[in-house]
Amino acid sequence: MGMNDGIKGKTAGFRNQKLSKLLFIVMTGVIAAFLIWNFAIPKENRITMPMSMAYGGEDIEFPKEGDWDIEDNYDENTEVEKKSDKKSEKVNKVVVIKPKTETETKQKTQAKSATSSEYILQDSGVKLLSRSDVEGLSLQEINYAKNEIYARRGRKFKSPELQNYFNSKSWYIGAIEAEAFGESLLSDVEKKNAEFLSEIEFSMNPKGYQLDAD
Repeated sequence: MGMNDGIKGKTAGFRNQKLSKLLFIVMTGVIAAFLIWNFAIPKENRITMPMSMAYGGEDIEFPKEGDWDIEDNYDENTEVEKKSDKKSEKVNKVVVIKPKTETETKQKTQAKSATSSEYILQDSGVKLLSRSDVEGLSLQEINYAKNEIYARRGRKFKSPELQNYFNSKSWYIGAIEAEAFGESLLSDVEKKNAEFLSEIEFSMNPKGYQLDAD
C-alpha cells in the first residue's frame, strides 16, 4: 500500500507541473498577443481584437477614429458660431442708419417752407376748413385764400391785383376766362370752403375786401 501511494503522489505531482506549465504558456501567449496588438498593429487596423480566451465572452469591437461623436459635435458648434456671427453682422447692418447732413436738413426745410409760402391755405382743396384754420389771417388774406380755390382750377381774374398775385405762384396756370368759369368745376369740399371763407370775409367787413376791379 505504501508503494502504491507513493507512485500515485508522484503521478499527481507530475500532472500538476504539466498543468502549471500549460497555464503559464497560455498566459504568456495572451500577454504577448496584447502587447503585439497594442504596439505593433497600426491604429487603423485595430477594428476587432479576439479576447474570447481572456474573458470567455464575445469579441470586443473598438470604434474607428472617425466614429467619435466628439469630432462631430465640435464641427456643429463651430458651424453654429459661424451662423451666429453672420446674423450679428446682418443685424448690425440693419441697425446702422446714415444720419442726415446739415445741408440735407436745410434743403428739406427750405423746400417745405417754399411750398407753404406758395399758398395761404394749402389744404383748402382737400379738407373742410374751420375757424382755427383762418385764425390770425387779415381781410386781404381771407379774400386771397377764397380766390386761391378758384385759381387752382385755372380761373383767370379781371382784377389786376389778383391776377398779378397768382401769376407770381409757380403752381398757377390761368386757362379759363372769368366769364366761362363756373362752380361746377369745383369739388364739394372746394365749394363749401369757398362759401365758408366768403362768410368769414363779410363778417370781418360787411363790404368785404375791396379789390381794384372785379
